Amino acid sequence: FMDFRWAGALSMAAKRVVDTAQEYSLSVIPLFILMGNLVTKSGLSHELYRASNAFLGHKKGGLSMATVVACGGFSAICGSSLATSATMAKVAMPPMRKYGYSDSLATASIAAGGTLGILIPPSVILVIYGLLTETSIRELFAAGFIPGFLGIL
Repeated sequence: FMDFRWAGALSMAAKRVVDTAQEYSLSVIPLFILMGNLVTKSGLSHELYRASNAFLGHKKGGLSMATVVACGGFSAICGSSLATSATMAKVAMPPMRKYGYSDSLATASIAAGGTLGILIPPSVILVIYGLLTETSIRELFAAGFIPGFLGIL
């Protein structure tokens, strides 16, 4: 049975868990997931890849550069590195294989572009970090924009 001296502390801990789960800012995480699914199901991820390929495909290695740019664009929509990598692997691998890119180069460009998901706002990781450290999420987004943009270049 439970010692009554700990009842107050345990109820405070339980209240903290419930308060954290009800945090308004955490509601953006399922919305990022929903947005990523909508973009993927609607075919916009393929269109994003085609558009970046139209701009960069004529250069040497342009398809791998287009992959990184498309990863940056998709990560700005969904906010997740894992979702960006998974979606762009499905979108970018077939054309890269078709044009004779090695699997190692294709996966490396997808992996490099996929990591931009934690930097480019709106990032789920930046939201969670801001909530845990009580840092301004707006300032974290502002701080992640330039490194994320430079990562695309």
